[in-house]
Amino acid sequence: MVLSNRPVIADDKHPWRCRTLAKQEVCLIGPPGLIEGHFDLDTALTRYPLVVPSAKSEIRVRFDLLCEQHGIEPQIRAEVDDMATLRLLARDSNAMALIPAIVVKDELSKGLLEKYGSVKGVEETFYAITVKRRFESPHLQGLFQLFSMPG
Repeated sequence: MVLSNRPVIADDKHPWRCRTLAKQEVCLIGPPGLIEGHFDLDTALTRYPLVVPSAKSEIRVRFDLLCEQHGIEPQIRAEVDDMATLRLLARDSNAMALIPAIVVKDELSKGLLEKYGSVKGVEETFYAITVKRRFESPHLQGLFQLFSMPG
């Protein structure tokens, strides 16, 4: 089994089975006090510089679509390929980052960063990728049942 944040498509040569395991909300997070008062997504995206995942990520594809649907032209300061770099930029760039809160949970709990708001319709999805088999391993069946439980 491979865990990934990108789905795969099966074909005749590659009989993959791709299952959704979990989804994580994506937020706008930045230095404390950057936004004063009520958070408004449209205003935040046009008024403050952003650091975002690269166009190769599912998060970015969903974010770009959301901006297009709302006629928003965000101020993108940087695009990065990995969450570790996005985490550092969120902390050190004086810009807001488009990132799952879990990636910067330590910084949020220490007050180094502030979560300004969720970006509805933009999420990161995690997948379990296996080879399609006639009989699935009992271990995998048990694992998938854990992820399908509510709560």
